[in-house]
Amino acid sequence: MLTLIDFAWKRQDNLEKKFDDSFGEPNSDCKSLLQQISVLSKQADASRKQFDEMVKIKELKEQEILALEREKTDLQCQLSTKEKEMKTQQQLISNLTSEKLQLAKELENSTYMVKIKDEKIKLNEKEIATLKQEKITAENADERYQVLQKQLSQREAEIKTQQQQVSILESEKSELEKENAKTKAIHTSCALAHSEKLRLLSNGKKYFFPERPSYQNEITWYSANETCTKKGLQLATFKDLSEAEVVASEGHKINAGQVWWVSAKNQGSKSEKDFRWRDGTKLDLHSPMWTEYAHQKHNCIFTFNWPKGKLNSHDCGFHFNFICELPNKCY
Repeated sequence: MLTLIDFAWKRQDNLEKKFDDSFGEPNSDCKSLLQQISVLSKQADASRKQFDEMVKIKELKEQEILALEREKTDLQCQLSTKEKEMKTQQQLISNLTSEKLQLAKELENSTYMVKIKDEKIKLNEKEIATLKQEKITAENADERYQVLQKQLSQREAEIKTQQQQVSILESEKSELEKENAKTKAIHTSCALAHSEKLRLLSNGKKYFFPERPSYQNEITWYSANETCTKKGLQLATFKDLSEAEVVASEGHKINAGQVWWVSAKNQGSKSEKDFRWRDGTKLDLHSPMWTEYAHQKHNCIFTFNWPKGKLNSHDCGFHFNFICELPNKCY
């Protein structure tokens, strides 16, 4: 396209120069050439405009391609993150399944041992019956009777010992069944927790924030605690101010003006406050985690987005939003 346009312009310049050098009126050939030049000039202008438009279209297409490539890269990053989370969950399920199989095997062994002991008891009961019969038959033989009486005492002592062993085995079986039920409950609870949309923060913990929090989503402290539990989670606990700031910063991204319930609660009386976190850790009344204007006269604790992570108390029946965290047993 450029070669044709340049050729047209060059030809026009040559013809005009030739015409200027003739110093006379243009003849019919010159006029015909000038007309051709005019036509070529118009065609060159049209071609140049068309080329400029094609260049603009090409630039737009290139911008669209770059945008699509960026979007593809973002989607690949999201897919990689999801695959890592899925792999972690599958590993957790595999570990719990292995523990379940091990407990089931131990339970089966214990059941087998109990069965053997029961058979021994039945066998000993038969022997006791035989000895008793022999005792009746040998009533007149005092010496024989004393021997049989001694044997009977020995057998009874053995039975008592075996019964104690059976009792111990049954107790162990019961403990294994309880441990198995506990493992199943943990597995179910953790699977439920991992199904929620958790956010992994820089402190290495995962948290759940209600999506698009609004006044309609706000609930009491007790309802917040129950909601987290139903999700396999627990109300958030902060070990220090830096951890509280990390969580509050994430909450600030979701809703800049939001207030959130956390797990701390007064375990003492109204006059003698004893604030403690869910795990029993004491929240000192002079801790730097409290706001400057904290009154500490209510029983339940909430945190602000700003100032970041600072704490204050409020009536437990008041409606705030809440933050849940993944329990340590589910990592």
